[in-house]
Amino acid sequence: MADKSLADIINDHQAGRLEQAEAGYRRLLENDPDNADAIHLLGVVFFQKGNLDAAREQVIRAISLNAGVALYFTNLGRIEKALDQITAAIEAYRQSLKLAPDQADVNSDIAAALVDAEEFAEALGFAERAIKLLPEFAAAHFNRGMALLGLGQQYEAITAFEETLRLDRGFADAHFQLGRMYQDTDQPQQAEQAYRRVLQVDPTRIEARCNLGNILRADVRLNEAVQLYDQALALSPDVAEIHSNKGVALHELGEREGAIGCYRRAIKLDPDDAETHRNLSMALLQGGEFGEGWKEFEWRWQTRHFAHTRRDWDKPQWFGEALNGQTVLVHAEQGFGDSFQFCRFIPLIAERGGRVILEAPYVAQDVLGTVGEFESIISPGNPLPLYDYHIPMMSLPGTFETTIDTIPSPGAYLSVPVGAEIAWREKLKSAAGKKRVGIVWKGNSEHSGNLWRSPGLEVFRSLLTLEHVEFYSLQKDDGEKDLHDAGLSAQVVDLHSQLNTFSDTAAVIDQLDLVITPDTSVAHLSGALGCPTWIMLPHVAEWRWGIGREDSPWYPDARLFRQSTSGDWERVISKIRDELQQF
Repeated sequence: MADKSLADIINDHQAGRLEQAEAGYRRLLENDPDNADAIHLLGVVFFQKGNLDAAREQVIRAISLNAGVALYFTNLGRIEKALDQITAAIEAYRQSLKLAPDQADVNSDIAAALVDAEEFAEALGFAERAIKLLPEFAAAHFNRGMALLGLGQQYEAITAFEETLRLDRGFADAHFQLGRMYQDTDQPQQAEQAYRRVLQVDPTRIEARCNLGNILRADVRLNEAVQLYDQALALSPDVAEIHSNKGVALHELGEREGAIGCYRRAIKLDPDDAETHRNLSMALLQGGEFGEGWKEFEWRWQTRHFAHTRRDWDKPQWFGEALNGQTVLVHAEQGFGDSFQFCRFIPLIAERGGRVILEAPYVAQDVLGTVGEFESIISPGNPLPLYDYHIPMMSLPGTFETTIDTIPSPGAYLSVPVGAEIAWREKLKSAAGKKRVGIVWKGNSEHSGNLWRSPGLEVFRSLLTLEHVEFYSLQKDDGEKDLHDAGLSAQVVDLHSQLNTFSDTAAVIDQLDLVITPDTSVAHLSGALGCPTWIMLPHVAEWRWGIGREDSPWYPDARLFRQSTSGDWERVISKIRDELQQF
């Protein structure tokens, strides 16, 4: 059989018969070794088969034989981009456009490469040139959207992606980018729809599946989220982030052991992932595995959440060594509740021979100051006095190798500052024979878990009918508005306008018979003061409340009222009402 002509081989190539095409190009080159077109097309076959290095070699050889063919440079650019050699790809596209400037596809391709190089303004120019040449070119509109996104013009980018999809509803990347933008701008429903469209077009798109899982997890559709993570892992079992995300969902479902397994697998794949280490610490501490838990907890300082609080210290961190009159700067971190819980460790520093400077927010200083003796107490941002060591307050339990059985200060360890106690002693006068009960119904709105840990005011309505109880609102953050909107202002004494610092809150708590609150700073303050405290907890609570127990090793005067099923605050409040009737 006579050898095929170049045209016949190209027909095989265009029909997708790559093996026949490769063999044909090779036979042709045996007789005509300097046929630049055949060399170039053999390179294209290699490119299509995924042999990128061989593809590059052939196309560069073709260019060396004939540098006047724009298509050679175009395909070299595509090969270089596939090899992630973005600078080389851009240069190849520029050469192609010098030879033939009105190629819409190459103008679009160079725009995509320039986006990868973060040269967004130039990318926008090439994308718009491609659209001018071919207005219905979907890929050019997509690359225009990516350039606009890089320039921070989000609304214009959305319009460009929507135009892409008008031209090509199956353009998965446009659906994906819209999903990301909706997700980043807190539009979860739109993001969910976009990611589902991606998966309709390309079910193997792992990142879309994971992002959709994250959206469902944030919406507490945890079982659906786990299913998506499992599907992603079936496609790509060695992606650490997927194991980590699945671990978070399992943890929130209450499947602690499964979560720990996922975290450990993620850490094996990516040992330096601080987020996963921190999540592992939460699961370990929740189960009372304090030894490893405190060590893993130190990874928190490398996470994104703590990026804004990390500081460069000119003195070393204290790790528990003996102190011969040296000074340790203890600095508060995270929320007020954390400070009230962990300040109990500060007196132990004196037992090691140290003196203490405390750095804490002004509104909590007077109360925290009652835990022990201090050289001084300062506010964040003030000049630091002389000190020898520093330590974050929440690193203290790990430094002292704390276990469940060695938590210090089993009783009250904070007290009401004297001035506040005197000022409030005459303010709270209940009707004769009534119990005085303080209530809080929501936590800090900036807390990532506030939605599921805060029951809201409405569930308290049935409590407020108890005639032997006088209720006092300790709620900040629009507490007065909540009472007014619910029509409950007459049933609750609202103190929020008088609670200027935590000294005021502590003085009020000291005058009460009981505090009922979700997991908030007031819960920790009341517990640290030794006041009877009933704490309302979600089905899966934060690590510090352990698993299943109705008491707390941190606060002996506290009782824990847990949801039996996720989201069911009605049963929690019903049990509290029954208990309160006997109180």
